[in-house]
Amino acid sequence: MKLKDISNELEISEQSLNTIFKKKYGTTIKRYLTQLKIENAKELLTTTELKIHDISEYLSFVDESYFISTFNKACGVTPSKYRQNYIEKLLNKKSV
Repeated sequence: MKLKDISNELEISEQSLNTIFKKKYGTTIKRYLTQLKIENAKELLTTTELKIHDISEYLSFVDESYFISTFNKACGVTPSKYRQNYIEKLLNKKSV
């Protein structure tokens, strides 16, 4: 989904759409959509065995490298480390 497509559908400029969205939700559409992708990535990382590359493609990131850097910026860890931390947390719960 691209901002241009949304603005064309609503018949308003991209700038107007972004301004309206930001006033209502406190963030830009691009940041909002990126955050949705990150939340979806977290879900996929913890509920599937999909490879990082496949998750980045599924969520329509430009490439795997961009996905990893975006995820790391948002979460403070790489997708691989996020998955590893989740698995370790599950294993620790089972051993208690």
